[in-house]
Amino acid sequence: EAEDGLPPAAVDLKARLGKQDAWVVASPEYNGFPTPLLVNTLTWLSRGDPDGQMYATFAGKSAIVLSSSPGAMGGMRSLNPARTLLTNLGVNVLAPSVAVGGAFKAFDDSGDLVDERQKKMLHGAVESLVHTARDVANREATCELVK
Repeated sequence: EAEDGLPPAAVDLKARLGKQDAWVVASPEYNGFPTPLLVNTLTWLSRGDPDGQMYATFAGKSAIVLSSSPGAMGGMRSLNPARTLLTNLGVNVLAPSVAVGGAFKAFDDSGDLVDERQKKMLHGAVESLVHTARDVANREATCELVK
């Protein structure tokens, strides 16, 4: 890294995610945690910020965390570690989250959730994220109106 900088794929992902107002972070459970791929990806994204500013890619971002697992708990054990990691990086992780159990049977052939309750939970979590991201994105404009 000292000689070549960040890998090109990390630089590209960092640029693309940095332009987004909010993130949906979904990961299957891996022994009670998010997958090593997700953890390593977030670690790479936390590096190489301009002017040495730590975690610039994460500043002002809001997110929800989702998980899945073939087991009945749906990866619920991995939600809190994912939430903690993102929060430590400066992301505003919203309370709504979804854990999809029985993942091998949870989706139909077109990729839609089969269980109506889980669909409603997912819709509610995404709706909350959209409202929060819109509020944050419009905060400066709103503040100007109040002045």
